[in-house]
Amino acid sequence: MILKKLLLLFVIGTGTAMLCGAGPLFQPISFSSNEKAGVDEIKAQFFVDADQSTAWKVLSDYERIPQFVSSMKKSHIEETKDGDIYLCQEAEAGFLFITKRVHVLLRVHEVPGQGIYFQDVSKKDFYFYQGSWNIDPGPQGGVTVTYHLQAQKNFDAPFAGDYLHGGVKDLLAAVQKEIYQQQAKMDKEKGTSVVTGRDTTNPTPVAGAFRPTVN
Repeated sequence: MILKKLLLLFVIGTGTAMLCGAGPLFQPISFSSNEKAGVDEIKAQFFVDADQSTAWKVLSDYERIPQFVSSMKKSHIEETKDGDIYLCQEAEAGFLFITKRVHVLLRVHEVPGQGIYFQDVSKKDFYFYQGSWNIDPGPQGGVTVTYHLQAQKNFDAPFAGDYLHGGVKDLLAAVQKEIYQQQAKMDKEKGTSVVTGRDTTNPTPVAGAFRPTVN
């Protein structure tokens, strides 16, 4: 769900639109933030036409994150201990012409196929940094991905809040896009459509594929 990027587990503001025909449908990303006593709390959610297994594959492929999240400069598993993963990440966030690189060592606990829970144990750039990603299948197909982060920075920088918020938004957009693209690739290999769920070798059109809406 540092995710500048920072995380795991780190789309561009809110959402996106559907490109007709062969283009993907990216529904708007719900994003809210709150700051209290120096602690930033971010909650975000998006829907994507994909299997639960595809969303899980993208979110849990930690070392591949820099390949599709431009702000993530490093994401490397240091070790696995007591059933948890220790993930070292470096992300570069920016606002206007100012950039800053942040470092975290995340202790990651997985609930396979359903959720990822993380906490920074290095305390290098944050006094406090923890959150989660959760995957919920929709009743009509597709999945809703929910991201939650609580963080308290221990660095002073102009527009520090914009660093964090912008990084998370970029992360979410990149993750949403990657899940869709991976699903489309799998469906193409299987000869099915990610939008309609029908056999693409069948010339008979299928009317009105239903899509849940994320509020």
